[in-house]
Amino acid sequence: MEIQTPNLCVVEEVDGRVYAEYVREEILDPLGMERTTFHEADVAGDDAATGSSPRPGSSRGSSG
Repeated sequence: MEIQTPNLCVVEEVDGRVYAEYVREEILDPLGMERTTFHEADVAGDDAATGSSPRPGSSRGSSG
């Protein structure tokens, strides 16, 4: 999943790190969230839950 929002760009511009790196170092690691990631490939084959994306033209999730 790729995240693109104006807020993401602000964080990157002000902090100098890419958004995922900032979130990992400043939020996830301090909270001990070792299995939370932005990259689905990092948990491939694991027992992890993944997010969903809306279908084009729909306001509902991928399940319908």
